[in-house]
Amino acid sequence: MAPKPSAKGTKMLSKPSRVAGEKKKSKKRRAESFSTYIYKVLRQVHNDTGISSKGMSIMNSFICDVFERIAGEASKLANYNKRSTISSREIQTAVRLVLPGELAKHAVSEGTKSVTKQTTNIPPTLGIFVYQLSYTFAYIQCVMNLTIALNRSVAVWLPLRYKAIFNKKLCIFVAIFICCQALCVVTLYFSE
Repeated sequence: MAPKPSAKGTKMLSKPSRVAGEKKKSKKRRAESFSTYIYKVLRQVHNDTGISSKGMSIMNSFICDVFERIAGEASKLANYNKRSTISSREIQTAVRLVLPGELAKHAVSEGTKSVTKQTTNIPPTLGIFVYQLSYTFAYIQCVMNLTIALNRSVAVWLPLRYKAIFNKKLCIFVAIFICCQALCVVTLYFSE
């Protein structure tokens, strides 16, 4: 007589049943498209013209296809030049390789105009302030490194007097003095 299978082995795992009337929550994935941008460009070029959903779908597919071609060509160029980053130079060369004649010239000129417009949108005062701030922190870092080198030298050459020389009050005073000195130096440097 064959042995009976145990109750544990025959029990099947079942999914929990839903209560009547309860619907399954479905996560709707957002479809990425260029439709809003296509519409904005259409408004700039022909303000009175509309576009159907089928036409928008075709335009979206066209833009995705051109984007993939240019990105693929730029990636090949970056790999060929042993670079890990695709720069505007690779994009410009890829556009010249992928798009034909006059279309490539117009695309390059529009892209160049867009990049120069983007880089010049930074207000000059903000650029100067950021430069001054970075110069200040660089100066503070250099002086702090010199102070740390002095600290380590004292620790090596005068180990018994180290705690007496570098106590907590002196360290706080030195840090504040270095920051004030850096601000004074930077103010004098940029006051011209």
